[in-house]
Amino acid sequence: NRGETQSTVFENLHLTGGNSWLGGGLSCSFSTSATVINCEFVNNHSPQGGGAFRGVNTNSVFTDCMFDSNTAFVGGAFFCEGGVVQMTNCRVANNGYGGIYSYVTWFQILDSTICGNEGYQITGEWADLGGNTITNTCMDCPDVTGDGTVNVDDLLAVISDWGCEIDCYDWWK
Repeated sequence: NRGETQSTVFENLHLTGGNSWLGGGLSCSFSTSATVINCEFVNNHSPQGGGAFRGVNTNSVFTDCMFDSNTAFVGGAFFCEGGVVQMTNCRVANNGYGGIYSYVTWFQILDSTICGNEGYQITGEWADLGGNTITNTCMDCPDVTGDGTVNVDDLLAVISDWGCEIDCYDWWK
């Protein structure tokens, strides 16, 4: 414990390519805690637990975060043992092996998407606070226009490219 509390804030970080024995992206243990806001954990690895995050006896909060393509022996995104972890409006996708591993942890999940993780989406104790999507496959909408957002412009681009091989006006007559 180096004195980290929930007032220790990690915000707007892109954590990628981390490789640590325990917690490839971030690790909090033995009464350390953190508040993590709008961070991306991508392609991190742990040969043990928690490709993106490992928490042991921690009280940590994750809001508006993305956990994608992290790997570990157990808990590709999260390995949590003891304490309380809160996750709100996060995406946990395409991690291997497993999305969230929770053992004697009060893992609270609200308005989050957990999908496409190898092996399992969530295992262990957790609380569904509502608004969650948990599926074995991810349903992603592509950014057809390439402008960085998926919105009505993408739908209009698909419709305009749909085309007709015959004269569409004559077909409707």
